[in-house]
Amino acid sequence: MKKKLRLIVSLFACIVCLFAFAACSGASSSATKYVSSADQNNYIELGADKWNSSDGISSGKYEKDENGKYTFYHGDTETVYATGELNGNTLTVTLSGETTSSTYTKTTESFFSKYGMFILLGVILVLIIVWMLFSGRKGKQRQKEYAEQLEALRPGHKVKTAGGICGIVVEICDDNTVILETGSESAGKSYIKMDKELIAQTDAKGPTQLARERAEEERRAAKEAQAAQREEPSKPAESPAEEPFEETAEGTADAPAEESDTDSPEEK
Repeated sequence: MKKKLRLIVSLFACIVCLFAFAACSGASSSATKYVSSADQNNYIELGADKWNSSDGISSGKYEKDENGKYTFYHGDTETVYATGELNGNTLTVTLSGETTSSTYTKTTESFFSKYGMFILLGVILVLIIVWMLFSGRKGKQRQKEYAEQLEALRPGHKVKTAGGICGIVVEICDDNTVILETGSESAGKSYIKMDKELIAQTDAKGPTQLARERAEEERRAAKEAQAAQREEPSKPAESPAEEPFEETAEGTADAPAEESDTDSPEEK
């Protein structure tokens, strides 16, 4: 069940990532970007009614007439910063008071190229949160099983403490402590009284662990039964064997008697 749940979560995360990538790469930005033919780092970005340049200083409002000619203003004032003319995907810009012009080519900047990093970081953050939730749930399950194992401790169970001491429980005390028997017959035995919380490993099994092992055994038995049914060849129905005819002793004895009864009248 846990493996299936992890697989479902992984597939869901992959689908979310692919969907976000496809949606973001297909969506275009509302602003149109024109890159300089001489310098790729120099560009002009046209929004709905504002423009800005790559230097971050030159920006403002702009106007466009019916003939495709632009008038760029400095900020929100009426001071003309530059004029431009659009021919297809090429924007020719001439700064105010200058005779030379610069050529800019239209490029489409996808939404993903602008905000894709933030989207990926958001997806990664969601995956980390999901992983932390599942890890916390698994840790709580382990703590629950550990508490059940300590409650199931009885004399005769083998334990190993956090310090590496191995022994056998000989007595369970009322103050949440146990008495362990350590050592051997040849070296001599010793007894230690310690708190239950110091036990790191034990062969005692709680209800959750027993139920899980029982479910695994039933699942394994069901799989073995299914495998045996698949491996068993289909046998055709056998017709009942015909019993050979055997003459009984009574039949053989009655035959001469019948012959004697049917003697001819001449013999009589």
